Amino acid sequence: MPVMRYLFGWMAALAVWLAPAGEAAAQACTGGAAPISTYTYTAATLSSPALLDIDFSVTCPSIYGTPPGQPVHLCVTSWFVSQATRSGSGESMPVSVRLTSPANTGLSPAVMAGPYPAGVASGGNIVVNGRVTVTAAANQAVSRSPGSYDMILTMLVEYADLDNGWPMCMGEFFDPGFQMSVWSTARFVIPGSCSIASTGTVGFGDLPAMPTTASNVDAQGSVGVLCSAATPYTVYLGDGLNRAGAGSGSRQMASGDQRLPYQLYRDANRTQVWNQAVGGGVSDSGTGAVQTLPVYGRIPAGTVLPAPGDYQDSVIVTVSY
Repeated sequence: MPVMRYLFGWMAALAVWLAPAGEAAAQACTGGAAPISTYTYTAATLSSPALLDIDFSVTCPSIYGTPPGQPVHLCVTSWFVSQATRSGSGESMPVSVRLTSPANTGLSPAVMAGPYPAGVASGGNIVVNGRVTVTAAANQAVSRSPGSYDMILTMLVEYADLDNGWPMCMGEFFDPGFQMSVWSTARFVIPGSCSIASTGTVGFGDLPAMPTTASNVDAQGSVGVLCSAATPYTVYLGDGLNRAGAGSGSRQMASGDQRLPYQLYRDANRTQVWNQAVGGGVSDSGTGAVQTLPVYGRIPAGTVLPAPGDYQDSVIVTVSY
């Protein structure tokens, strides 16, 4: 096949040009990056952008006699998938990759970038220190399941000797003595998290002036919960400030020294008291958005009404996850 013979001959001639007679054999470069670099979200940062810095260092022998003080230029070819994937699942989160040192520029998979000034040669070696920043945009973590999201980043770091006529990051004219593969895993850890987003008043309104309530007096409020996706949670309601006895669950509103009994329930039929006992809460799983849970209140029929006044109570809301 003529085309194949032509390509083989061209590559062989090129290899002779890269390693002229009398030069020392290429030596291996040393260095690299941390095997795993981790960014861990918190409840406070879950909706914020996440920036993960990966520092790398490469030292290559100056086999072509690069004198100390001569400028060193860096070419970078990167391979990555623009998604960080959760361990054990197909769920992923989009990320972007930038070379932030020695230059600040976006990187694209399998595309050579550069050359970038990267310092000067010293001590007979070519030393390059750099940084890559992997970024997950704002609000990416909120709607995703808790876990570790990984993206493997591989870079081929190469040296371009512009002063001695080496090509400017063209992709095929580099000596192995000036190359090193640098790899690292960028890991974003999304913890399970929950917070109380809102509470709505359970307002019973005005009661008629009579000795007892002739029928049930019902009211409804709400609790808003914000939990990361797939995070199980349970919301509990305390007994309030005026309970009849510690842990009794018998809630009372107060106006001075007067008391007005009431109760809070998990269901619209008002048969399941919502309290802080085991089994007395409301459970669900987070979605990454605020979930509104209705709170059903009742002053039962036949309740003896105290003296007229403005009766209130405050209940502590707790979310366990």
